[in-house]
Amino acid sequence: MITRSGSLEAQGLHRTARGHGRGHGHGHESEHGHGCGRWSGHERGHERGHKRGRGHGSMVLGALRSANKYLAVLALSVENATAYFLDTLVRTIFMAVVIFVFVHLWRTTYSVTGRPTIAGFSVAQMIWYLVITESIITGRVRYWRKMDEEVRSGQIAYSLNKPVNYLIFHYATFLGESVVKVGANLLVGGAVALLMVGPIRVPLHAAPFVIASMLLGLTVDYITAAAIGLLAFWVEDTAPFGLIYNCLALILGGTLLPLDLFPAALRRVAAALPMNQVVYAPARMFADFASSQPFTILMRQVAWVAVMGLVLFCVFRLGRRRLDVNGG
Repeated sequence: MITRSGSLEAQGLHRTARGHGRGHGHGHESEHGHGCGRWSGHERGHERGHKRGRGHGSMVLGALRSANKYLAVLALSVENATAYFLDTLVRTIFMAVVIFVFVHLWRTTYSVTGRPTIAGFSVAQMIWYLVITESIITGRVRYWRKMDEEVRSGQIAYSLNKPVNYLIFHYATFLGESVVKVGANLLVGGAVALLMVGPIRVPLHAAPFVIASMLLGLTVDYITAAAIGLLAFWVEDTAPFGLIYNCLALILGGTLLPLDLFPAALRRVAAALPMNQVVYAPARMFADFASSQPFTILMRQVAWVAVMGLVLFCVFRLGRRRLDVNGG
């Protein structure tokens, strides 16, 4: 009771002092005009600006922490993939066989036509184009299988409770593993091409453009594959959708042939699909950088990342809502 009354008294004294302060403030204002009011408004504005600045600083720090978190996931994925890099190199024997076959096939084709170039590609440019496309298409991780398995097994319910963004976490994992596998394919395929047809002229300043295009292409592939895998919320098996996507990537994505060799009607159809951004765009840029319009290619890839990213976001939100409704 003593504590209670003491507390109440303290509160009363605090209110009295606060009221006295307000009365003194009003009297002071009436004595000196409105100058004090203007100064108080300035102080309040300064305080609000200070708080707003602190808020922006906290947002920046939070974004940096999140970025570091996903970079750590990416680094761990790369580390896991490189732990068995020798096994990965052994698996690229198929890549060496494919490039060997393509060299003989295209040499015969150019010999029969009697032309030094076809659709602007020399023999060497065509082979190096195929090195890039085959490296990407065989090295990328088919991530729709991972997504499909998580949804059908119910593991996604546990993954969603982790303190990370589900889609970005898997993107970092996909990118780390894919970069290592694509890099191994490039080493083996490039070595075979270098021995059989020799190098081609690629300017040094083309390197960042080609690397950026390959990363954007892998991003488009991940987004598309993730959206296919998340269809497991509604269908029993997403394998047919994954098979259709892989076939379209092989045929209309420019994996086996540059789009420049397609008939005009088919080329327009292929150019309207996102698959060509995965393999054709970076390979075309590498094989003939001077005439490839690199900035245009990168802008198209960024646009497709935005469009397909919106599709993936909608599929994910609808699937998550279905999971919540069903008590997942």
